[in-house]
Amino acid sequence: MTPSISLEEYLRRCEELGYNPKLPPYFERIVDRNLYSPSIIAAITNISKETARRWFRQNKLTTESASNTYVVSGKKLKEFLFTRPNVINPLKREYPEIFDDDLFCRRKENRM
Repeated sequence: MTPSISLEEYLRRCEELGYNPKLPPYFERIVDRNLYSPSIIAAITNISKETARRWFRQNKLTTESASNTYVVSGKKLKEFLFTRPNVINPLKREYPEIFDDDLFCRRKENRM
């Protein structure tokens, strides 16, 4: 299941409402322009290397390399991880107004 908004939209809405965006600490260690292999993804996110490889095989993560190695950009990795239930569900519970368009618009109007 994908979130109703993207990571970029989540960050933008948090900024507009003056919220401190909450994300797992490992998001800070992922640099948008860097490339990440399954072993690095596993080390950063505390998952198994096999899980990371499976995400590539299932095309949940798309490779950024012309070679036969699995690597993904940090930006795409963060976008994918944002959709994972262990990341998105706690955020939806804590900030329902960020994920619901009607609530977001009302909250934004009240700030003006």
